[in-house]
Amino acid sequence: MFKRLSIIIFSLVILSSCEGEDENIPEINANFTASKLTIFEGEFVTFTDQSTNNPSSWEWDFGSENIESSTLQNPTVLFEESGIYNISLTASNENSSDREVKSEFIAVVKSVKASFESSDSIVNQGNEITFTDTSEGSPIAWEWDFEGGFPLFLSRTKSCS
Repeated sequence: MFKRLSIIIFSLVILSSCEGEDENIPEINANFTASKLTIFEGEFVTFTDQSTNNPSSWEWDFGSENIESSTLQNPTVLFEESGIYNISLTASNENSSDREVKSEFIAVVKSVKASFESSDSIVNQGNEITFTDTSEGSPIAWEWDFEGGFPLFLSRTKSCS
């Protein structure tokens, strides 16, 4: 009887990267800008990714538990509370990742609501009237406009309570 001889050939291909092969691929360098650095409470800031070497994913942290992080390349963020915010961006692709942190980058200040009271609503020429600032939000400068007249004497005082 004849015996059948079978030959089976296995081929094994091993793919691996050679040492130093990735040296020519530039690493990510994370960087960003913001549309505004100082804003009032309740305003938006648009952050613009300026990372180099083609990142394909982004992770933003806006320095507050009350603001959700973002994975958008150029997010727009609402800042509702006053404070100083540290902002960070981690930009990545399949070859590398880099993180940029900008400390005390966004300053959010309380909005000022102008308001005042007067000692009288009608004043005759030569009489005195007192205006008192009752503005909210801790203003640091004032500009008074007296339509139809100009006071002869203006006392600028600020009381701290």
